Amino acid sequence: MVFENNESDDSEKEPYDEDGFYGAEAGVHSESEAVREAEYYGTINSSSAASSDRRAPVHLWLISYADFMTILLIFFLSMYAYTYMAKVSLLNTKSMKISYQALSDRIQRMKGHLGNNIEIINSVDKVTLQLKDNILFESGRVEVTPLAQRTLDELANSIKLVDGDVIVQGHTDNVPIVGGRYKSNWELSAARAFSVVEELTRAGLPPERLSAWGFGDNRPLVENDKEEGRSRNRRIEMIILKKKEAAAKKPGSFDEGIRGERVATLGLGG
Repeated sequence: MVFENNESDDSEKEPYDEDGFYGAEAGVHSESEAVREAEYYGTINSSSAASSDRRAPVHLWLISYADFMTILLIFFLSMYAYTYMAKVSLLNTKSMKISYQALSDRIQRMKGHLGNNIEIINSVDKVTLQLKDNILFESGRVEVTPLAQRTLDELANSIKLVDGDVIVQGHTDNVPIVGGRYKSNWELSAARAFSVVEELTRAGLPPERLSAWGFGDNRPLVENDKEEGRSRNRRIEMIILKKKEAAAKKPGSFDEGIRGERVATLGLGG
């Protein structure tokens, strides 16, 4: 009995491709995959040249769109972080503020090393600091001494903790100036006030809070007939306007008694 061998040799079968297709189906499948790849990436390689007449790809915009959305997300996250940090900084600044009485107490403690060279007057609408000129300047000079710079730094760090504009006033005695850079006590007092303002600005006080006034010998504390009195009159005054008063009082209306006197005003703020 002769049995026919229906099994064909494996070598005669067309090979399977990697997706399980074989023979003609494998060729069609490969070409189809190549076409789809060309449509997605926008290129048609040599193996898919027969499909070059197909419609242009439309999927590449997704890549640009994804990049744009990523950048937009980063932008809004950055804006949120900036706003959050600004609010935190504002809250920290407000929490660090002290009362005007606390400011007076802080400066009062400075008398431990400055003695009677500094006086503090806490009134209803302002806090006035009076500093004798000998702890700030050399005789006839307007440059602040190195020791005075440390004193002004300490004062500025305390003044930062309260609100309100700061007016720096320069005052002299009535002894006339003979020769030198400045023609009168009025000019000397204004220049000294401006030097103090510059130091306070350097120490971190905002310039818009500061202004410099020069009164010369027009505002003596006591009579100038004795050396002791003249020494008291040669001074720098820092007037810190309390917040509720600062908005209402401008340099021209700060003191009604100012009218008719010679005053030099140098403003660093608006």
